[in-house]
Amino acid sequence: RIWAYPEPFADIMRKTFQTREAMEPYLYTEARRTYDSGVAFLHPLYYDWPEAEAAYKFKDEYVFGSQMIVAPVTKPVDEKMQLAQEEVWIPEGTWIEQSSGKHFTGPKEVSRKFAIDETPVYVRSGAIVPMQPAMGHIDEKPVDPLLVNVYPLADGQKSEYRLYADSSSTEAYQHGAYAWTKISASQAGEHLTLSVAPVEGSYPGMVNECAYEVRLPGDWPPDAVTVNGRPLNFTGKDSAKVGWRYEGNTLTTVIRTPRYSVHLPMHIEVRRAQGSLAARGKLDG
Repeated sequence: RIWAYPEPFADIMRKTFQTREAMEPYLYTEARRTYDSGVAFLHPLYYDWPEAEAAYKFKDEYVFGSQMIVAPVTKPVDEKMQLAQEEVWIPEGTWIEQSSGKHFTGPKEVSRKFAIDETPVYVRSGAIVPMQPAMGHIDEKPVDPLLVNVYPLADGQKSEYRLYADSSSTEAYQHGAYAWTKISASQAGEHLTLSVAPVEGSYPGMVNECAYEVRLPGDWPPDAVTVNGRPLNFTGKDSAKVGWRYEGNTLTTVIRTPRYSVHLPMHIEVRRAQGSLAARGKLDG
């Protein structure tokens, strides 16, 4: 009953519900992994880092699928600053604080301050997180375009994610009626490559073509973007046009592709200015 709360709380809770629904492709994929492995995609840190003492110490913090960890704020806000201070454990590797874009290399314990509308989510460096456009309810319409968030990769780094889908309304998935789509990314200097492989499998009602909206947070504007070798134009603020644009308030490059058959490969090439990778540190946090 979020409408029963005064502002700003009702609006914050509403946006949280909307964010969760937008994450449905990620949640559905991670739920399939749970079905296959028997290990819930939402689980304690010590499942993944059993040798780390901190994984047992930070009991509120948890793993959220293969790409994220979450550290819920349980401390009260400071009356003057209106921020809550929370201790967070960063596991081994490089993790990106979703709300600020700050990079942390673990294992380490950090003290962070958060506003009431911030959820401490930490995403793996190079993580690929599929999402869907706003809908009135789950499965209101096919996911088109598919939103693909690709978090900053280090030079020479590669990442991969396999997206799962089925009809979602029958048990036909138990008999092989489902599909997987591999999405991969690689960084070489200032050159980023994103590839979507042909779909593996099928199910009743599966879409045969769709567009993609690739989002690159914590990024500088590119010099050039191509899809399957064809250049995309800069579209300015027009989010509905095929092409690319830059959201300065979130430091995010957004690439909207034409519709392509899901049975054919798609490759996106992003070329940035010389030195932009080294200057990414200026965007950190």
